[in-house]
Amino acid sequence: AFEFLDMGKEIFAVKRIYQETEEVLIALHNFSKKTILYDISNFVKLPALELITNEAVEDGIVKLESYDIKWIKYKEEKDEDT
Repeated sequence: AFEFLDMGKEIFAVKRIYQETEEVLIALHNFSKKTILYDISNFVKLPALELITNEAVEDGIVKLESYDIKWIKYKEEKDEDT
């Protein structure tokens, strides 16, 4: 399933949930000329991994250079009550 996330007018964000593995991928696209520091902790479960650079995202802050792309992957925790 896909979901579009509202991260403001300069960042286009798409969330993809893989039901079989409970993994989530968020693709972030900076459509501006300026560098953006964005706190994604409200959108992901930390720690997460940036797949293009293979860097850990532990504090939730992602730096997007002008016209940059980041792929953030994390594991969705299954609700034990369901």
